Amino acid sequence: MKINDDPFRVWNGIREDDPFAPHNGFDADNPFKPWNSPFGKEDDLTDSERRAYGLSPKRRYEDDENY
Repeated sequence: MKINDDPFRVWNGIREDDPFAPHNGFDADNPFKPWNSPFGKEDDLTDSERRAYGLSPKRRYEDDENY
């Protein structure tokens, strides 16, 4: 059972039982992943994990335009 069972988090939504979702995969028991952290949130996901949940990648400062 996951520690972070917030119903508004992507790993507890429609993909909760998806065997290919990151929270059910190789890192399912990793204590550093947000689904195993009481206060974990989507911002803590890697870009590949974000893609698996259908989220946009994190914005990075190097992508900003220089003015």
